[in-house]
Amino acid sequence: MVHAMPSLRAYRRFAMSVVFASSVLTVQAAEVSPANKVETTPGLSPESIRKAFDSQRQTLAPCQRVVGHRNSAEGPDHRLEFFVWNPAPDTDDRIRVRFTLTPEGKIEKTSRKPDALDVHSLYLQDHCVKTAMERWTFPTFPGNVEERVHVELWARFKTTEAERAAELARSREDFNAFCKAASALGSDKALPPRKQWNEAHKRYLAERGPRMSPNVRGVVEAVSNVNIPDAIEILETAMDETTASRIDCPRFTAWKKLPPN
Repeated sequence: MVHAMPSLRAYRRFAMSVVFASSVLTVQAAEVSPANKVETTPGLSPESIRKAFDSQRQTLAPCQRVVGHRNSAEGPDHRLEFFVWNPAPDTDDRIRVRFTLTPEGKIEKTSRKPDALDVHSLYLQDHCVKTAMERWTFPTFPGNVEERVHVELWARFKTTEAERAAELARSREDFNAFCKAASALGSDKALPPRKQWNEAHKRYLAERGPRMSPNVRGVVEAVSNVNIPDAIEILETAMDETTASRIDCPRFTAWKKLPPN
């Protein structure tokens, strides 16, 4: 049976999902402010929503934006190009979140109602914020299964250039270290056995420990059971999206050209 090669879009979609999911599992030095304005429809008080937001707000800090993207003006397909994001001094640091709550105190799933959670922030990645907030809990309220409370909330978030630079440097260092660990497994002309590939992942993750970028950790964990050429495509896509650059890894370049084992 012949399997079609995954498209670049498929690799990018997979890498983005891993990066966003990984981001929400760690905490950065940057801080999300307490809510400074909350409006609700009948059913829950603004103060109860404020209290719930303030107790969970720091889970949004890892969603800080360090890389931006734009459509390339070159080429027929206008692929995305990535760049290190540095906001202008007067960039608006406000976060505005609108969401819909069910009686169980959960944000209504956007898969069922896309406008149930809307995020606007220049300093945070919208999709990452949504992923984090969908895990939050809010006060419950009496009502039938169809009743909803609508919330609009404002807060602030801002990072420094030094914080963003530190996160970029950490991710690049982690990708370089993984290249070195993987390159020790074999030669340019042959892929390492799958068992060695999996064991190298485990050793690398254990050695890097908690100092490792959560974005890189998430991608490395996700590709441990993916065939090696596809895993490298995913890793390189993740490099674009987390560091706006790719490391020089000759072994990866050679392995991408080989058939999967």
